[in-house]
Amino acid sequence: MATTFNVDDDLLNAKPINELLEERGFQVNGTAFNGQIIIEKPKILQEKPDVVIMDYRNLIMKGIVATFEILNIINRSRIISATADEDIKEKALEIGGFSFVCKPFNFEEMLAFKKN
Repeated sequence: MATTFNVDDDLLNAKPINELLEERGFQVNGTAFNGQIIIEKPKILQEKPDVVIMDYRNLIMKGIVATFEILNIINRSRIISATADEDIKEKALEIGGFSFVCKPFNFEEMLAFKKN
C-alpha cells in the first residue's frame, strides 16, 4: 500500500483529498499546514512517504523550498505539486518534483502519478 502525506495551508482542501486517497487504497500518514512541519518532524520523514502532495502557498515554508528539502532527505518520494500557481510548474519539476497539477484539478489526473 502506497503511503502519502499531504501539505496544504488550507486543511479544508486537504481533507477531501485525503478521503479520496484512502478510498483508492492509499495510506494517508498525515497532513501538515506548511512545509516546515514535514521537515522538522523526524517521525514523518522516517516513515518515508511514497507520495507527498505539496501545495506551494504555505505561509511558513513555500512548497518549492519544502520539496527541495524533502528530496534531500528522502530522495525516493514522489512529490506532486498541487497548487493554483501554475507559474511555478517549471521550477517545481526542475528541482525534482515528480508531477504538477494545477488547482482546481481533476483527482483522477493527480492519481495517475505520471510525469508532466
